[in-house]
Amino acid sequence: MDQTPVTSNIVTILMATYNGERNLVRQLDSILNQTHEMWELIIRDDGSDDSTASIIAKYAVADPRIKVINTPTNKKGACTNFAALYKWAKTNLKIKYLMFTDQDDIWKPQKIAKTLDLVKKVEFTDPNMPIMAYGNLELVDDNEKKLPEKIYLLPNMQLKHLLTRNYAFGCTIMLNGAMVKGMDEISSAAENHDYWVALYAASFGKTVFIDEELILYRQHDNNVSGHVIGNQQLNNRVKRYTSGVDKQIRSEQVKLRMIEAFYIKYQDILSQQNKTLLFSYLNSFNNGRLSVIANMLLNGIVRKGLVQTMVSYYFMLLFYKKIKYKFNPA
Repeated sequence: MDQTPVTSNIVTILMATYNGERNLVRQLDSILNQTHEMWELIIRDDGSDDSTASIIAKYAVADPRIKVINTPTNKKGACTNFAALYKWAKTNLKIKYLMFTDQDDIWKPQKIAKTLDLVKKVEFTDPNMPIMAYGNLELVDDNEKKLPEKIYLLPNMQLKHLLTRNYAFGCTIMLNGAMVKGMDEISSAAENHDYWVALYAASFGKTVFIDEELILYRQHDNNVSGHVIGNQQLNNRVKRYTSGVDKQIRSEQVKLRMIEAFYIKYQDILSQQNKTLLFSYLNSFNNGRLSVIANMLLNGIVRKGLVQTMVSYYFMLLFYKKIKYKFNPA
């Protein structure tokens, strides 16, 4: 029997876990219930001290498609966990398609099938093109009750848009083999694993958007995502930014260091247009806040919607000195 169609459609899923016993079973079951059954799930636990390890071990025994890897843990967070997973998978597996999953979301039954179908359609026109598919998600609370808030994503995401924020949630992403082959690592400088992946895809490949909510994205009381923005007026959004100003400043610092690390790593192979965009943006921080704003305006570095863009510009004008970032090109 010819196995080519089967092996060519295997989707590798990476799951990073840490103290996730409360919602982990629901997520694992949602993966088991996918209509597309040709997948392999690679799980790495980062030293949980609850029952997470025993839960994933039980599932791995019950289903040969699930594998738990044991690599040294350092409890440095989800990004480092996913980076270790990616490194292991790239080294040990022949990846055709790759997805990431959090430990506490719920995948709708056709998530893999619909995402894979879109990626394969794009591949048909250019088999060697690195592709990242990303999509929308349905916000729910801890009890899986739908929330009224919506997430504002960019269907046509470009590199310039990623200089203000990331629009690709890791739990919605699928990468094709060409993308995995080209991206050798998720850098330790990354703010989040999905942010680094999005930067690479926007720089060297093609991003495609799935305008469908294929995942229930759980919003916790203690970690409400900064990406989630409801129907707030400008003054409310300003208050949201300034009320957590220290956190926003730290986030901006980490983001800028990540973009700098990305630029330094790939400057020799970036297109001239992308190289100039990244260099000019980073270098503008050496010349004052007005230089930063002027660069953003000149290059169309905006957020989705006028209000969000105005708030990001206001934040830069107000807190530029506290960000204290200086670009030191190699």
